[in-house]
Amino acid sequence: MAAAIAQPRDFAPNSHFTPQEEHIEDGNQLTPRQLSALRAPTVPEGVDPTTQQLAYGRRGVPKLIETLVSPKSTLFKQQQSLCFLAELFHRPEHISLGLDEGIVGKLGALVGHEDLTIRQKSSECLRIIAGHAVGRAGIVQAHILTHLSQRFEDPDVLVRKNVHETLGLVTLDASGALAVLSGGLFASLIAKLPYETLDVQIHVIATCHNCIRLGQRPLIPASAVDCGAMEVFTKMLRVGCASDVLVGVGSDYHEGKRLAVQHDTVVVLLTLLHHRRSEVRAAVAGALMSITIDVEGKRLVVRGNSLQVLSSLLKDRNELVLLNVVKTITNCAEDYRGRFQLHGCIKQLQTITESPNTQLAEAAKRAIELNIVQRINEKRAAARLGGGQERIDIQHEKGKLTARERIDLLLDTKSFREYDMFVEHQCIDFGMADQKITGDGVVTGHGTINGRLVYVFSQDFTAYGGSLSVRHAQKICKILDQAMLVGAPVIGLNDSGGARIQEGVGSLAGYADIFQRNVLASGVVPQISLIMGPCAGGAVYSPALTDFTFMVRNTSHLFVTGPEVVKALTNEDVSQEELGGAKVHTTKSGVAHLAFDNDIEALARLREFVDFLPLSNRHDVPVRATADPADRADVALDTIIPSESSKAYDMKSVIKRIVDDEDFFEIFPDFAKNIIVGFGRMGGQTVSIIANQPLVSSGALDINASVKAARWVRFCDAFNIPLVTFVDVPGFLPGTAQEHNGIIRNGAKLLYAYAEATVPKICIVTRKAYGGAYDVMSSKHLRGDLNYSWPTGEIAVMGAKGAVEIIFRNSTNKTQAEAEYVAKFSNPFPAAQRGFLDDIIMPSTTRSRIIEDLRMLKTKQRENPKKKHGNIPL
Repeated sequence: MAAAIAQPRDFAPNSHFTPQEEHIEDGNQLTPRQLSALRAPTVPEGVDPTTQQLAYGRRGVPKLIETLVSPKSTLFKQQQSLCFLAELFHRPEHISLGLDEGIVGKLGALVGHEDLTIRQKSSECLRIIAGHAVGRAGIVQAHILTHLSQRFEDPDVLVRKNVHETLGLVTLDASGALAVLSGGLFASLIAKLPYETLDVQIHVIATCHNCIRLGQRPLIPASAVDCGAMEVFTKMLRVGCASDVLVGVGSDYHEGKRLAVQHDTVVVLLTLLHHRRSEVRAAVAGALMSITIDVEGKRLVVRGNSLQVLSSLLKDRNELVLLNVVKTITNCAEDYRGRFQLHGCIKQLQTITESPNTQLAEAAKRAIELNIVQRINEKRAAARLGGGQERIDIQHEKGKLTARERIDLLLDTKSFREYDMFVEHQCIDFGMADQKITGDGVVTGHGTINGRLVYVFSQDFTAYGGSLSVRHAQKICKILDQAMLVGAPVIGLNDSGGARIQEGVGSLAGYADIFQRNVLASGVVPQISLIMGPCAGGAVYSPALTDFTFMVRNTSHLFVTGPEVVKALTNEDVSQEELGGAKVHTTKSGVAHLAFDNDIEALARLREFVDFLPLSNRHDVPVRATADPADRADVALDTIIPSESSKAYDMKSVIKRIVDDEDFFEIFPDFAKNIIVGFGRMGGQTVSIIANQPLVSSGALDINASVKAARWVRFCDAFNIPLVTFVDVPGFLPGTAQEHNGIIRNGAKLLYAYAEATVPKICIVTRKAYGGAYDVMSSKHLRGDLNYSWPTGEIAVMGAKGAVEIIFRNSTNKTQAEAEYVAKFSNPFPAAQRGFLDDIIMPSTTRSRIIEDLRMLKTKQRENPKKKHGNIPL
């Protein structure tokens, strides 16, 4: 048999067997003669070594295995068999033969043999077997990993090296990695790693890498996470022997990334970026690239001086280092929260874009693109901060929200789309060139309120006090133009100190541009101003031109000239609140329609108010589903009017009993209280309510009431909102104060408004309708569509007492004369007989009749004669 054995290939260099020529003791050491016998005989001339070895393998492998385990075999025979098997197992065919004979299990048992040479050669055989796929499978199936783990503390470094290299090869396959993990070997590997030699550590780390990369998360034991795997990798990184492992961990398996971040491996990686070995630098940069794919990894890398360290490698001669560094920089730049500033390395990146390496050049171009994106996001962040955190805090201390907080509360969540965020003023005078705030003091854009489109601008008092500049005005003008183009309401949240003095006439021109658009948009789209801070000087005229002006008590002020100017010119001491506060303008001047207690209430009520409005004059009035029956009869209305005509009652109670769900949104509740205006819904459709209030001045029309109602009627007519009028008016208020202040001219405004209106007009006379006030309040003579009266209606030129004093001035029995007049005129019949009333209805049926009429009038078409415009008596 010996003559047929071929010379083993490169046995001496490849084997890790180091014979020790020492004295024989207890048969455990080899003599020189025995050592030489371990060498296989040479191949005879003319015989092919491969053919010879294959032939020997088919016959010899079983024989060698039999010798190896035979109890009759001497130690020398076992050693000799292991040497030959190690050579034969370089071929997969022989490994298959060995597996058939159960060689793996036998070798596993011999790894723990007391003889050093047998341990060395048996572990070497296993290492060679693990180098082939068929061998790895056999090792896993033989369940010998436990035998191998018992040699982790073998006193011989060669045995340990073979064992760990075997595990590293076995775990290349998923089955092997899972076997190591499920067998609980991972923790043992990590625990012993720091104490091993460098050659052994490399194989241990390879095993750990394979297990983390191929292992499935549910099968990774807690020890794999908690035993400090990354701490060990970090130690290995310090000597540059595990960087390739960390690249694999970072890129191939999420658990590895988590561990790397958890154990601050990033800090070590950054220190190794200047390692003298280029392959280590490339691997370390690659690891950073992998780790920074995840947000948490980005966060760690962008901390401290990382960009300076990374950018210093942009001149590295190794292209792989450059590529990995550029990709790491790109990954970090994508995390805008990290504020990773690329400005310092743009020139170097631009140089790299000219590299002949296409992949490297493209990576550099991507990084430069991200720098532009980064600058955009930095500008966005600056714009969102307005005038800075300190000024925002001051705004909050005053009980006021910031411009953006107001928009967030007003609009539906995440619906706001901002325009012109990057606009900055162009003024260079008075040091303004160095005082630029992105956004220029106003936030503009569009969003939705309950799903319906609106345009909005919100002045930012933290930026230049919200003062208006040329660019500021341009931003407001843009959304006004776009709102008219698409047909959507415009809401202005005003909080401004007035014109920006540094820009001089330019800011005044900006106001005029806004005023012009307010006028052009009037009657085209609803315009609403919510005053949430100071609004002085020229700034006040834009709210005055809009359809509605709302204010916030104690924090908002409207005046043309402030208290200081008033003091200087008139010597009058007056506070801002007394001069132009919410109370003044909602009760005395009539400039503001409503006042609210704070910003939050104002914005919430504004959302509610917008729901009543059509989007534009091209849109239908909104309709909202209601559970309130259209034919609901309220019998309480039949007795709500007092039997005595001189006794007052609350018209608001009448209105709320008729509209849907008692939901009535009153406008001007504190100004000219003798007339009521507001929005309600009838059958789900928005309607305009105008009603005399008998509780105040008996409901008589005066100057303020006429102006209030006239402007309301004209707004509703412009936006096709039906007019429902409840009449209980004794006439126009008499007196010199009214006459001298122009009751004739102002009363004519209401007359003009009703006469001009072409929308559906429904009128219900609840009690009195006297004199010219009867004509003015949506009478049939002013093209009223449906005019009704309750049985309590009194339609006449004047009341009974006044009429008697004129008609029966010479009569001695004034009481009888008054009774005669009441019987003849203080009822609805004369008007009904003449066709001035369409019907006399019971009060309880009012709701159903109005809803029926609104449905019928839905297709009403009426146009006034063509003209440039009318000449309302202003």
